Amino acid sequence: MAVRGAVGGGVRAGAPSGEYNNVTVRLTDITSASSASPTKIAEFDLPLPIAVSPRMAQETIVMVGMTPGEDVPMRYVRALFEGRSVEGVELMLSGVFASHVTTTMASGEVTTRYPATYYCWPVTIAVGGSSSSSSPDYTSFVVTDAPCMDESEAPAIV
Repeated sequence: MAVRGAVGGGVRAGAPSGEYNNVTVRLTDITSASSASPTKIAEFDLPLPIAVSPRMAQETIVMVGMTPGEDVPMRYVRALFEGRSVEGVELMLSGVFASHVTTTMASGEVTTRYPATYYCWPVTIAVGGSSSSSSPDYTSFVVTDAPCMDESEAPAIV
C-alpha cells in the first residue's frame, strides 16, 4: 500500500537571491526513547528547485508517495493514522545553493554554487488538510518557525 501525502515548509533566506537545487529532505526522530541513536523517519528529494529572495520567506509544498513499513517506519504511520502528531523531529535540508549577483562588470551576473545543509529543530509532523482532491486544503495548519542551523553550527547529534 502506498500513501500519498503533502509536506510543506518554508525557507527564510538572508543570503543573496538565488535557488536551492538537488534538495534532499530528511526527517529524523532524535528524541526516540526506543533507540540509542536517532531514527530516520523519511527521506525524499524535492522535484523542483526552491527560489529564494533576500530576507524573504519561500513556502514549498510537495506531494510525496511513500510505502508504510518500507519508506516510513510503521510506528510513525500508525501515530499519524490515529491522528496523533510526531514531535521532536529534526528536519534536514541538503542541496546546492546557487546565488546570483548582478555586477557592473562586463559579465553582468555572477553565479556562485556551493553545497548547503541546514538542520531545523524542533519540528512536529501532523496530519491535516483534505487529501480528497488534487488541491488539498492546507489552511487549517498552525505553523510556527523552527530554528535552523547550517552544518557548521549543528550539534553533534546530526
